[in-house]
Amino acid sequence: MLTPEESDDETVFGLSDGLEATNLLNKECKTEDNMSKNSKMKKIKKLLCKSEDYPTSIFYIVTMEFCERFSYYGMKTILVIYLTKKLLFDENSATALYHIFSMLCYFTPLFGAMLADGYLGKFKTILYLSIVYGIGNLIMSLTALPPPESIGPSVGLLLIGIGTGGIKPCVSSFGGDQFLANQAHLVASYFSLFYFAINAGSLISTFITPVLRADVHCLGANDCYLLAFGMPAALMIVALLVFVCGKSSYKINPPTGNLLGKVFKCIGRAIKNKFSRQNKFEMRDHWLDYADDVYENSFIEDVKAALHVLFMFLPLPIFWSLFDQQGSRWTLQAEKMDGQIVGSWILKPDQMQVINPVLIILLIPFFETLVYPCLDKCKIPNRPLQRMCMGMLLAGCAFIIAGFVQIKIDSTIEPPLDQGQSKLSYINALSCPVNISSSFYNGTLDYTQGAGPIKIKSGNYSVKFSASCASPQEVQFPLNLQSQKGYETVIANNGGQLQASQLDDHLDKPKKGQALISCIYALPSSSSNITLHLHEIDSSQKKYSLPLHPFESSGYFLMEPGGYTMMLVYPSSNESKLIPEKLDAKMGGVYSLVLQPKKGGAEQELELTEYIDVAPNSVPMYYQIPQYVVITAGEILFSITGLSFAYSQAPASMKSVLQAGWLLTVSFGNLIVVIVAESRLLPQAPEFFLFAALMGLDTLIFGIMACFYKYVTPKHADEIEDDTAGLVEDEIDDRHEDIPLNGRLTNTKSYTDQGEGQSNEKQ
Repeated sequence: MLTPEESDDETVFGLSDGLEATNLLNKECKTEDNMSKNSKMKKIKKLLCKSEDYPTSIFYIVTMEFCERFSYYGMKTILVIYLTKKLLFDENSATALYHIFSMLCYFTPLFGAMLADGYLGKFKTILYLSIVYGIGNLIMSLTALPPPESIGPSVGLLLIGIGTGGIKPCVSSFGGDQFLANQAHLVASYFSLFYFAINAGSLISTFITPVLRADVHCLGANDCYLLAFGMPAALMIVALLVFVCGKSSYKINPPTGNLLGKVFKCIGRAIKNKFSRQNKFEMRDHWLDYADDVYENSFIEDVKAALHVLFMFLPLPIFWSLFDQQGSRWTLQAEKMDGQIVGSWILKPDQMQVINPVLIILLIPFFETLVYPCLDKCKIPNRPLQRMCMGMLLAGCAFIIAGFVQIKIDSTIEPPLDQGQSKLSYINALSCPVNISSSFYNGTLDYTQGAGPIKIKSGNYSVKFSASCASPQEVQFPLNLQSQKGYETVIANNGGQLQASQLDDHLDKPKKGQALISCIYALPSSSSNITLHLHEIDSSQKKYSLPLHPFESSGYFLMEPGGYTMMLVYPSSNESKLIPEKLDAKMGGVYSLVLQPKKGGAEQELELTEYIDVAPNSVPMYYQIPQYVVITAGEILFSITGLSFAYSQAPASMKSVLQAGWLLTVSFGNLIVVIVAESRLLPQAPEFFLFAALMGLDTLIFGIMACFYKYVTPKHADEIEDDTAGLVEDEIDDRHEDIPLNGRLTNTKSYTDQGEGQSNEKQ
């Protein structure tokens, strides 16, 4: 699978820096195996069966890549949950910081490439920046120690961004450097194994780290971010150690020269000469030609060709601004949904991100065997830029779906109270019915029955309660209701006395995928130190403890959703009592538990009644699956096709420059999300629709640009074999030799530049 982050991270520089080996592969290895559409898994199997043909160093590099990708995706999967739950960032600030980190990860590869090519070489660049990377991971894990603070995570994310971005352009191409000229036939299967390591690391970590975050308990808390961040840190240290252990087997090439720096200097020289006051140059046909006093014409022509393609990259950041919100806005949306799948299995909000890599594995073969052949026959869209437009449209459609899902979620959330309005509920904790009489409510509550919530005008009220099982049988109780607050009035029997208590109620739904619980001990007791212990069902592990006092509320405690058994503990007498009822706490629910005398039971027999103050999340989390399917289909059409387009359109000397530009589009896409999130102008559903509208407008602009784009198609057979963007049509011409192209037979021709809608012309 090639997710955009994975394909952008590792493919682009690896393929461009390994161009020589790839060309050898194309020229020397036209075997039947290479001509067929073998899957990557078959290549991996072939690799493992013939491992003796491979340089030993390859296995160190692939193992390092697996560990590094596990570290990166494992940390990033739980990042936005950590920012909101532990560091208490609001959703907009957490989204902004998440995308600032992503932006850094895709901006620093430029500097990593310059450092490796111009100064240190790939080995030292990977080594030094992996140390920086590992230190950042360690800092992130240590910030999970109490007390929570934001400076440490910011420093950790900065170091991780520098480290992971810096080694992106180096690792895969360093592996390509290990092969000799007579081993060119092994390069393709090496890249297959390399990408398999990427996918395995990301897929496993995306599923595991949310489990470590929520289901493991440490440091006296009901989660364990120390372990959830610690495992990625440990894997990054393992990656570094494995890489160092393989040093004796590596083929280490010296720096080859800073190509990106040379391109920037060429552009700067041209601008300087063109606008110099002492311009002694004759008029040039193109502004870049003004650099010909220093740079050779062939290099200037290559820079022109690169800028021609880079111009097409200008609208692309909008796509990435949508795509990368899977880890931020879509995860935060999942927190407001019901994750219960089957029985007691509850899907965690951050685990929803695993859908994307799983769908990539499933959909790429589907596209290769069914979708692309159909598109080729219909010829709509069968050109690279057309397919990219279709991918962009699908991303916009995914956000329309996300917007409607958000509207559905919002419809289940009760609107806040107006100014001057209060909310009141009644709870009968007596062993007999109670009559209630007031200016705003009159009625009878049976045993374990409640009434409300009732919305009334704020102010002072008097309520009369009457019951036959307490003395006096009637009491007058004053209520003081403040504006925009909620209250619970509990009627109980305190040593034979009829008593009412006014307690604060919680009005808002917990926003972090958790549940809220409080307990009211509505019984007299000689012990003032009582504790309610909650244990996970089928586990002896104590997870929560609520201190109780007679006729008082424990206050509200955040807890993970799930099923719990409950036990009352009386420390003063070393007694404990198992409560027969079970608690099923659901995501987003607010619960009040009332312990009261059992009707008709012995004096100390208890009855537990559960009251729902705020309804739990009711929109199933699987409602997000359609938006994930649509945006993943868009990713395949956009990202993989776009990478092939950029690679095929770049001159041989400029491929790494084009791929660096591709990575920058991801970086600027994340910047757009930061700006929108920090502007805080719109609620979530309208914000989703805003991004969808931006994507639609951006697609229109890109489509118009595509109509005027002139494709640069190859003129030689070896270049045609590198054409992975579908630029060459498979028309058969008996005058030319058939050669393999992406598993199809096509013929070698010479082509001129052509527009998006034009057919190829024979010379």
